[in-house]
Amino acid sequence: MGKIKSIFTKKEASPSNNLITKYRKGFGSGFNVFLSENDDSTGMGLGIHRLQEDETVTVSTKNREVALTVFFGEGELLAEGRRVRFKRADWITEEPTVIHVPCNTELAIKAHSYCEVIETAVPNPQPFEIRLYEPAEIRSEWRGKGTLNEAATRIVRTAFDHRNSPQFARLVLGEVVTWPGRWSSYPPHWHEQPELYYYRFKMPQGYGHAEMGDEIFKVRDRDLLRITDCRGHAQVAAPGYFMYYLWVVRHLPGKPYTGFTYFPEHEWTTRAKNAPGTPAGFEVSDPMTNGPL
Repeated sequence: MGKIKSIFTKKEASPSNNLITKYRKGFGSGFNVFLSENDDSTGMGLGIHRLQEDETVTVSTKNREVALTVFFGEGELLAEGRRVRFKRADWITEEPTVIHVPCNTELAIKAHSYCEVIETAVPNPQPFEIRLYEPAEIRSEWRGKGTLNEAATRIVRTAFDHRNSPQFARLVLGEVVTWPGRWSSYPPHWHEQPELYYYRFKMPQGYGHAEMGDEIFKVRDRDLLRITDCRGHAQVAAPGYFMYYLWVVRHLPGKPYTGFTYFPEHEWTTRAKNAPGTPAGFEVSDPMTNGPL
């Protein structure tokens, strides 16, 4: 019998416009724009600065609040005469350096090696104090540890939110590191404020799945997901592939982001050590050491 050719080979459904996939083949040089805060329904802008060694770029802050998050590389962040060194080689084990500035601030990036720096922005005419968050100041936690046979154990990092950011700031920002084959942003939850997820994978062919309400998106390296309309969301990484995402939320007028709400039918999973039906003596492992808990 001859070999049967699958009609489904290498063909995927077109994603909805909530998932932006235009950089799957790689970034160009300079500034790679996903969204402009003046044109997008989320009211947020996001793009990636790629710098070569010894290159310096100026970042526009005209009438816009801006946060820069170092994803990779070694260099300096410069803001109104302040100069801060950064170095980050691995997003699994190392926290980022983040600078958060108000509108009309002199802001630049100077690279000492190849660098990738994530820029997030929102319109905001209000002045506030420049804030720098060095790696040791990033709040990092193992969320989900000790529950659900470790199926949703992940690292959640918060650079700034309503607890430590300036009064007139309009952004909240952090990162999540999802272990291969595990869930994050779990159990599904929702909030009124719009959010963006920017994904990276440790291996370029890596992928995961993102749910938003009843829609499921296959996410890949360098994708961006808009989370809107109070829809519930959760993520899962494919086995074998570490998944990263930067998350950024915009405060709404009169409705600042102070947290999220779990869907009540799934809230029990935040307290359950094992899934119902887990056999007696079933051993779970610590996701960092791969040893018994």
